[in-house]
Amino acid sequence: MPHRPPPSARVAPLCALLALALPAAPRPASAQSAASPGAPERAPLSAPLSALHELRVAVGAAVAVQGSFISKPKSEYYQQLGILLDVPYSGYGGVGGAGAASVEVAWRALGLSVGYTHSVDAAEGKINGQALTLSQTTHHVPLTLRAELPTALVRPSLFGGVDWVSVSGTALQAPPGTGYSDARADSYRAWIFGLGFDALLGPRLRLPVRLYGVFNPAPRDTLNDVIEPQLSLSESGGLGLFRLKSEWVWQAGISVGVSFDVYQRPQGGGQAGDAAVEGM
Repeated sequence: MPHRPPPSARVAPLCALLALALPAAPRPASAQSAASPGAPERAPLSAPLSALHELRVAVGAAVAVQGSFISKPKSEYYQQLGILLDVPYSGYGGVGGAGAASVEVAWRALGLSVGYTHSVDAAEGKINGQALTLSQTTHHVPLTLRAELPTALVRPSLFGGVDWVSVSGTALQAPPGTGYSDARADSYRAWIFGLGFDALLGPRLRLPVRLYGVFNPAPRDTLNDVIEPQLSLSESGGLGLFRLKSEWVWQAGISVGVSFDVYQRPQGGGQAGDAAVEGM
């Protein structure tokens, strides 16, 4: 009976031929760096979306719904020629809308932002049961510092800063007998602060949500700080003795927008193009 080689002997030549024909499998990155310590390492394509950049520049736009308020002064008496007059005065409050644009320069978890907000505001007050309606357009130029917590895909933050505010298109609708003719507002400087959440939608794209407040620290001790004498006819035809100073004391709202990083530099150096690869 002829002698037949064992199965292992028959398979060995076939394995050798396959090893010569097929390319060698790539080695792990750790093995490659160990084999060539001087070779540079490339950023992995699967780097986490939440990677923190050393420097980034972002542009953004947002829409907001906000409330605007004018509070009563501490004393409700008006002083004229040394005489205290009891002049009726009302606080004001209402809801309006706004649109905003901003530029932010962020170093790691700290960001410095400058923006512009255009809001159309309206508020209502009552004197002797009669409604007075105040409407005006408010222009904000906020400069804020923001600190965010570099969590995974949703990053909470706190921010605060200075807001330069100017007002235009002021109008007051006052029924006859209220004692007011119209309103005007001066430019003022306010404090802005709030809480934010940034949802990371892509390597360069964010969805920022902001809860914010704007406070005007101008003194409001007496009625002399919030009204001024003016004898004229109101829009409704009534005789007015005073004009309302309509700078907002408080504004508070919520905004939702979109932010895009136009420049990124990853931690440890590199160029903007490397950051785009790193976040993919």
